[in-house]
Amino acid sequence: MEALTVFEAGMRNPDGKYSKFIESPDRKEVADYIETMKSCRPIDFDLVFYEKTYHLVSTIPHII
Repeated sequence: MEALTVFEAGMRNPDGKYSKFIESPDRKEVADYIETMKSCRPIDFDLVFYEKTYHLVSTIPHII
């Protein structure tokens, strides 16, 4: 089975609103971006890191 892993970073404000800043299949690129954002984000905002894995289920079209 084929799988694709994508890493994402963003910021969540105190009200819970999330803003995505970067998305890449390269974990190091996203981790480096997070390190940069640590120094310039507002104190009450949270940095968020997601790891998303997508799996190929079928290449045959299905009618839903």
